[in-house]
Amino acid sequence: MKPSPDEAPRARLQPRRGMAMVLVLILIVVLSLGTMAVFVRSSSELSTMSNLRAQADAYTVAHAGIERYLIVTTTTPATLPNTSTYTFANGTAVVTLDRVRVAVAGESEMFVLRAVGTVTNRRTNATVPTASRTLTQIVQRQSTSIDVDAAFVALSGVGKNGASGQVSGIDQCSAAMPTLPGLAVPNGEYTSTGANNNFIDGSPDNAPMYLGLPTPGIALGPANTQVRIPWESILEGSSLQPDFTLNRSALPNTGVLPVNYGNWPVVRVTGDLRPPDNNIDGQGILIVTGDADFANIAWKGIVLVGGEATINASNEIYGSVIAGLNMKIPTLSRFPYLPQTYPGRASVANGAVKIQYNSCHVASALNRYSGWLRVANTWTDNWPTP
Repeated sequence: MKPSPDEAPRARLQPRRGMAMVLVLILIVVLSLGTMAVFVRSSSELSTMSNLRAQADAYTVAHAGIERYLIVTTTTPATLPNTSTYTFANGTAVVTLDRVRVAVAGESEMFVLRAVGTVTNRRTNATVPTASRTLTQIVQRQSTSIDVDAAFVALSGVGKNGASGQVSGIDQCSAAMPTLPGLAVPNGEYTSTGANNNFIDGSPDNAPMYLGLPTPGIALGPANTQVRIPWESILEGSSLQPDFTLNRSALPNTGVLPVNYGNWPVVRVTGDLRPPDNNIDGQGILIVTGDADFANIAWKGIVLVGGEATINASNEIYGSVIAGLNMKIPTLSRFPYLPQTYPGRASVANGAVKIQYNSCHVASALNRYSGWLRVANTWTDNWPTP
């Protein structure tokens, strides 16, 4: 009897030895590859993040280099390009200043400031190059000047007693500027009791330069317009703001002279400069709103006097003196601390009087008001490297 189809014999299953081991090995390989992929990806991400941080650090170092250069470089370098290197905690910045445009048609010269920041503390291994970032900024040098017409300018005139002393407009600076008059006064406002005017050196020599008719209280008068000093702004405090102020216009007196003049300060005396305050050996800008007795002064820089300047005995001023500036004030009552009458002639008497024009000292006194101006919208980080 034949078996029915439902009762057909089944094939015998053969034992498959070793399959479990193969599956385990495959699983181990797959897991190993996955683990390796994770490590590779993590390492890649770590390297990427480290590189990004290094680039950010290099940017910071380059930016800090630009800032440092603009602070410590207070004058235009004599030789360009000019390169300085600054070391920071996380890297080094090499900063180079170069000229891109000379001064033309009343426009100041223009410079490009390029800083290359480099950091090494973000390298993941020795084969990774150091991170570097280059930043550039277009800048201009803004300078401040003051109208210096002579070594000694007296808007209220000068009365000279004797022939001794020296007022010289011949520049004492090594990089000499053109010779100025030794003395400048309004028309008819110079007298001398000496035998000659040999104490005046400059151009003209042995004679004062005349500024025009004296015009007390008329700001646009002929002589006053020749001396372009913003005296009212200085009195108001909006120009040449002082570092040290001595109030000598009322009691009790306040303020003292600086101990150190190393940074060429602005010293203002509100009122008159009299002994013992006039025993000064300093440099910078000295402003006296009233009368000034310069019997014992040694000064380098600029001296501005509103009233009369009495210069005698032993004094030396290297730079420029401008006196009688209250003549430019239309209404003296605006400034109650000023003498309420216009100043008389400055008296230059006998003695070892010396006023010597020195353009270097004038520039040094004004240098603090100069600086670098960033040109708007000229920052870039893709300036071509030369």
